[in-house]
Amino acid sequence: EDTAIALDIDAALTDTDGSETLSVTISGIPEGATLSAGQVNDDGSVTLTPDQLSGLTITPPANSNVDFALNIAVTSTEASTGDTATTTASLSVDVTGVADAATAVAQDDAGSEDQWIQLHLDSAVSADTDGSETVSITISGVPAGAQLNPGTHLGDGVWSATADELPNVCILPPDDFSGDIPLTLNVTTTEDDGDSSTVSEDFTVSVEGVADTPEVDIQIGDGVVVNEDDLDDYGFANGAGNAVAGSVYAMSVAAAVIDSSETLSITLGGLPEGVALSAGSDNGDGTWSLSSNDLSGLNIYVPTEVSTDFAVSVTAVSTEPVSGDTATLTESATVDVVDIPGEVDDLEIIGTRNADDIEGGAGDDYLSGKGGADDIDGGAGDDQIYGGGGSDEIDGGAGADWIHAGSGHDTVDGGAGDDYIFGHKGDDVLMGGDGNDTLVGGSGDDILIGGGGDDVLTGGAGADTFIFDAESGHDIVTDIFEQDTLVFEGQEFHMDDLVLSENNEGSVVVSFQGMEDTSVTLDGVRMDDIQSDGGDSGYSVTEDAGKVTIVIDTE
Repeated sequence: EDTAIALDIDAALTDTDGSETLSVTISGIPEGATLSAGQVNDDGSVTLTPDQLSGLTITPPANSNVDFALNIAVTSTEASTGDTATTTASLSVDVTGVADAATAVAQDDAGSEDQWIQLHLDSAVSADTDGSETVSITISGVPAGAQLNPGTHLGDGVWSATADELPNVCILPPDDFSGDIPLTLNVTTTEDDGDSSTVSEDFTVSVEGVADTPEVDIQIGDGVVVNEDDLDDYGFANGAGNAVAGSVYAMSVAAAVIDSSETLSITLGGLPEGVALSAGSDNGDGTWSLSSNDLSGLNIYVPTEVSTDFAVSVTAVSTEPVSGDTATLTESATVDVVDIPGEVDDLEIIGTRNADDIEGGAGDDYLSGKGGADDIDGGAGDDQIYGGGGSDEIDGGAGADWIHAGSGHDTVDGGAGDDYIFGHKGDDVLMGGDGNDTLVGGSGDDILIGGGGDDVLTGGAGADTFIFDAESGHDIVTDIFEQDTLVFEGQEFHMDDLVLSENNEGSVVVSFQGMEDTSVTLDGVRMDDIQSDGGDSGYSVTEDAGKVTIVIDTE
């Protein structure tokens, strides 16, 4: 196709006396085809001399691969008479199709992250006009997650488009992608007999980073009034003494970028003078700068000088590292400042012989129920509480309290703090609560529960019961008498894990395997005292309903 094809034609006279002449006429030549020699006749045929047959070629019509046949007529003419004789033959010409190279034009383009970008692709049309060729267009190098529209995904980063679609093709980069995307436009022309030609043009799509709006949340809990020497429990520097320092509030602050390629800055603002955070950097203008690592366990401290509620804002800024583009989101929450009382009075309240309801204050109070079944609440402070006669219910509250239950079957809860609790007469229930408490049952069949902390428990006279759990700490029982009972409550305790040992002073220590934070020392009791030898001495152990019970039989 589109090249000269050699024709092998030979003609000669049979009469060699020189009286005849010879001419060759070729007809059936396709329109648009040309011979390399000869005289074109009015009917489109070509007449040639024998000498012109040597090296004769024919060029098919432009862009045609259609086979055709030529008609060859050789005529001899007698010069003297004009008599002629003609011999004819047919010559087949096979034309092999050759695909014409198309044109492919692509220019570099640019756009923004997460936005459709128009591609400028042009002229992917074959020069063929005989309809024997087809054109296919592909764009290769498309990254995973990107899309073309219009277009069809063929797999492996290759998309196809038609010639009509090509000028309108746009690309959507992968989510949150920024940077360069190298692509190739490929235009292939294919002849109907299989020959093909491909033209490729490389181009680049530059995607500018756009910062995504970060995620932000802030919540502020209720305030807790704290003393100066408690501040380190919340991440602040200690003060000196027990004076009220202010209030502390737990903060839940969450901030994160959507696109992992971006950086994040966090600023808390709106803080009155004197208000501080347990982490971060104070900018000196009521704002603090924090990192993501500062957010865990964050607390806010409000001094006593600040008594009005205020709003705290958290502003997160995400920044694209290359383009420098930023996105900002701010959320806020309110600090409900707790009321902190001024100077606290120490109360002295003495009840009657009847059943009284007595409530102490925040100071170091003196409370006495006297007679009757009283209900006494010490409140905060280091209180002295006396139940007196009757079966009283006493709650020491916060502080290091001294509580004397008195006569009657009393129930006492020491509350927080290192308390001293004395049951005296009656079958009392004494509970130490949190702190390192001292409990003395007195006479009667008492129940002693040390609670959290390392407690010292003395049952006194009577068949007493000492109750422990997994949070009881390392307690000491100073007196174990015949028929006293140790009860370990909780699914963590099992008979098979029971361990009896002696400490350096020779006293028996009761513990359980796997429970390193809980033990009970039986002060003054030796292993020999509880080893049963068939007599009255010894101990027994039972397990049921989530508890292990040890009954001591020693005198």
